[in-house]
Amino acid sequence: MQRGEAPIASHAIYTQRGVLDVNNPEERKWGMEAGFAWAEAAELRAFYTDIGFSPGMHIGLEKVRKANIPHVLRTLGKDWEKKFNERVSKNQNHLFARSPVGM
Repeated sequence: MQRGEAPIASHAIYTQRGVLDVNNPEERKWGMEAGFAWAEAAELRAFYTDIGFSPGMHIGLEKVRKANIPHVLRTLGKDWEKKFNERVSKNQNHLFARSPVGM
């Protein structure tokens, strides 16, 4: 978002508890296809490489290369994991505290 982009991390959305079971090959395929569908609307595909490439990322990268779609390989930068864990720890208590029960 600091780049003025509106990123969509489909793997983070569809793998939430209760959404898709990534251990179920059919549901994993649904998630990958949904992510690829979102990507069709994107001007640029960014692949973050800090923890490697998942099988879905390999497929996505192959698709963009074959179709000559703008893409970039990026990293989150030095100490990204420490900063992430600090932010999660700081905000964790606030995630659900504001939502009324039953919503």
